[in-house]
Amino acid sequence: GCGTGNYALALAQAGFRVIGTDFAAGMLAKAQAKVTDDLARLVSFQQADLNVPLEFPEARFDHIISIRVLQAVADPLFTLGELHRMLKPGGTIVLSLPKQNSIIFSQSMGELVRYRIRHLERRTPGKILLVILKSFGDRLSDTLRWTRLQAQQMMSTTGFKVVSLDE
Repeated sequence: GCGTGNYALALAQAGFRVIGTDFAAGMLAKAQAKVTDDLARLVSFQQADLNVPLEFPEARFDHIISIRVLQAVADPLFTLGELHRMLKPGGTIVLSLPKQNSIIFSQSMGELVRYRIRHLERRTPGKILLVILKSFGDRLSDTLRWTRLQAQQMMSTTGFKVVSLDE
């Protein structure tokens, strides 16, 4: 879920070879548009669906970063298993999940929608409708309510050794 590529590009600028994946072709197009000639040899973007087996070989990556993506997949344990399969022995994964007490659950639905609409760059009727629908979906999703213990159990179940959990 590299989105528009900001993290991938920052890592490439630091000298890492990076493959950013996302399901949304539009996000990938925006990410690719940001690639400068000097970064083209270090970063690439590919479409991928984290709900199916990925085409990368076993033990392909030294590091994997997943920032607020796991809650968007159909089967988080399957996806974590795929990430574990692709990680080299001794490799690292950085997994970021939304906090259980995030803004999504600390405000009323009306406050949440107003907050999100206020932070839109452009307020069009379509974007406002998407914010409303996303807010309702977020409230209904159990995955956004993972506790630290649940996250640790998911990681352990799929073969990861949890070194640290930070909030």
